[in-house]
Amino acid sequence: MVNEIDSSELGNRLTGEDKPVLLDIRSEAEVMHGMLPDSEHLPMHLIPIKMNEFPKDKEIVLYCRSGAGSYQACMY
Repeated sequence: MVNEIDSSELGNRLTGEDKPVLLDIRSEAEVMHGMLPDSEHLPMHLIPIKMNEFPKDKEIVLYCRSGAGSYQACMY
């Protein structure tokens, strides 16, 4: 199931006690322009390979430039 949140909701979650894991799935070129603090870069094509390493006890937020890539990545 994919749950979408906007930047305001993400900001609220990042100030809470149980912060989500942030995965930036943008391209290398996009990441060069900056990333959200405390996020990890994980190119979208590596998600199927790394999925077994994702924490099972934390919320995971995937983000990209437009939202389309992260929605597609959630289908994995």
